[in-house]
Amino acid sequence: MPAIFIKADKKVYRVNLEDVLYIEALDDYARVVCRQASYLVNDTLKSLQEQLPASHFLRVHKSYMIAKQQIVFIEGNYIRIGEKDIPVGASYRESVQDLIAPKRKP
Repeated sequence: MPAIFIKADKKVYRVNLEDVLYIEALDDYARVVCRQASYLVNDTLKSLQEQLPASHFLRVHKSYMIAKQQIVFIEGNYIRIGEKDIPVGASYRESVQDLIAPKRKP
């Protein structure tokens, strides 16, 4: 089971990727929201995006990255992850559409 190590509250936590619901940008910090807890990390969303596998995570907004396997449903410009509706930014709509209906190569 793949995992990442994140620094929060002067501790280093081992977080299983399958437990991550989404990651929210908060200026120079990011909140990693998991099933059981959330962690405020001294890292940017862009930096976390580079560390996490694209096969598991998708950037859907300038302030949000989601775990693909945690999607409950997609409605309009929102993706439901757990109990939270995550907005889909205009510049990220195409990548969300590719997730739903991948383009076929001729």
